[in-house]
Parts: sequence; C-alpha cells; structure tokens
Amino acid sequence: MNVLNRTTENTASSQPELMLNREMYFPTLVYSLDIPDKAQAAALNDSVKSHIYGWRDSDRDGIQRSNANVAGAWHSPPDMARRPEYADLVDLVLHCSQAVFQDLGYDPAYQPGIDNMWANVNPRHGYNRSHFHPNVLWSGGYYVQ
Repeated sequence: MNVLNRTTENTASSQPELMLNREMYFPTLVYSLDIPDKAQAAALNDSVKSHIYGWRDSDRDGIQRSNANVAGAWHSPPDMARRPEYADLVDLVLHCSQAVFQDLGYDPAYQPGIDNMWANVNPRHGYNRSHFHPNVLWSGGYYVQ
C-alpha cells in the first residue's frame, strides 16, 4: 500500500492534513508479445489476414456486435478458434495464456481455453463502439494490420 501525504495550506479553512491511501484492488494488467522471428510473424499475419478477408468475402453481413457496420466495419461469427485455418494463431494465444497463468500463480491443473474468438475488419472510417467483455477472466487482441 502506498500512502500519499499532502498538507493543504489554506488560511481561510481549518482543513486537517489529508492522508490519502492507494491500494491495488483492481489493477489492470497488460501483457504483450512481439513474435521474435520476423519471418514467422509475417507468415502468420499473411495467413490470418488472407483467411479473414476470404471469410468476410464469403459472409459480407457478418454479425452485429460492437462494429459500426454503417461505416463498413465487419465482425465475424465468434467461432474463429474452432476453424482449422486459424490453428497457428490459436496455438500462439493458448501458449501466451499459459505463460500469463504461470506468471500469476494460477493452479497449474487449470488450463486456459478460448470460449470465443472473432475477427474485426475496419476499413477507413470503420470502427467498433465502446464495449466490454463480461464473464471472462482475460480478453486479448491480435492486430494483424
């Protein structure tokens, strides 16, 4: 716990010295990874990108979630982790998730999993609205482009 001590000099007031406590109840942890092998990273991105664009081309409507489809944003169905063309990405996500679990001291008998995974394509002026991911322990993002 950090204690911040600040004395307020205000002659018009008889405010006592303020003792402000800071406790880390709800920290936001952010983990990140740069794939060290640049050729491997480029190959993964190329593969994932081409499959996502092919998926979007075969399902132009996608689904409506936080994406602003009036601005051309596209959102895939959430079954990406079960599609074989994304197996390399899924393996990377699970590997990173296991490292996070180990870092945080989670029970080693508990294995991370992916409940749902999807792709967003946002062309120029496309965007996703502010949103949250309820009922999950961790959320992640992989930026292809």
